[in-house]
Amino acid sequence: MLSRNVLYHGKEEPPTRRQRLRAGPLTLLFEEDATMGGALRYVKLGDREILRRVYVAVRDRHWGTVPSTLSDVEMNVKEDTFHITFRVENVEGKIDFYWRGTITGDERGTITFSMEGRAGTTFLRNRIGLCVLHPMDLAGQPCVVEHTDGREEEGEF
Repeated sequence: MLSRNVLYHGKEEPPTRRQRLRAGPLTLLFEEDATMGGALRYVKLGDREILRRVYVAVRDRHWGTVPSTLSDVEMNVKEDTFHITFRVENVEGKIDFYWRGTITGDERGTITFSMEGRAGTTFLRNRIGLCVLHPMDLAGQPCVVEHTDGREEEGEF
């Protein structure tokens, strides 16, 4: 007999929970996914999507994505601000990585996504960090990249 989650959602894991949020003029969704961790989706200014997704990925030495286990989600959501904290464990084979995430949004439209992690074992990896996906309609559009040292560089998506 198939479980309720498989019958209703096509997988054993609970369905992704989504919370609508505002950061001043920006609207967005926070996703709580039991296997993918916490992520931001569909950041919009009015009707214009400016970011498709922001999330943390732990990639093994072959660029495979190490599954996440999300826990301890705490949300303080107000009309046009929010503060979210959560914990994530990425464990697979020899990989044992734990991190805490914090996401905030303020009334001016500033969103901050930070993570602080620690490895429980020594392991080979290709990436551990934030991934930012832009909407497809930005392909080929001009942009200015501001580097951490303050330099600006013109380019295109």
